Amino acid sequence: MYVLCIGPARHPAVADGGIGRVALVQKDASWRPLPVHPGAPAGGVWYSTRGQRFRFGLRAVGLQPGAHYVIELNVDDTPFEVADRPATVRGEVTLDTALTGFVDGACAGSHRQAAQSLVGTHRVKFLLKRNGNPPGGRAPSAATEIGGRPCAGNGDSDFSYVLFEEKLAIYDGDR
Repeated sequence: MYVLCIGPARHPAVADGGIGRVALVQKDASWRPLPVHPGAPAGGVWYSTRGQRFRFGLRAVGLQPGAHYVIELNVDDTPFEVADRPATVRGEVTLDTALTGFVDGACAGSHRQAAQSLVGTHRVKFLLKRNGNPPGGRAPSAATEIGGRPCAGNGDSDFSYVLFEEKLAIYDGDR
């Protein structure tokens, strides 16, 4: 006798009561999640699955203390660098916000994307990358970011991705 057990699909993220959750993980060159090791970068995101505002909260740990990071949303294959944050002395980055549209923040610089409406159903990926922009300054051609904060980077031109979404999130701006 054989028993076959099939686990739930990882794509897309399943919502519970209008709130979805996605783990932030490291991935290998083939985009497969790496096993989580103590002290290694990891995190999670909660997000609204529907509504007139796209609310989400992000928390990442195991990061380089004091280093600056960019929080990026990839919406329907369009990247939006929505915010930048320095890691705390404990190596944590957090963000809790509500968007009325998908739009770039100050760190997008000259790579700005046209704003995208929340209306419709969207496929969303959450990413965290290093902020290689100049320290204490602004990205080239950048406006002010969410909360009126300028883009301040690490000054090392390193924009490598640190964390990726474990699974795709679906947001419905029509409900």
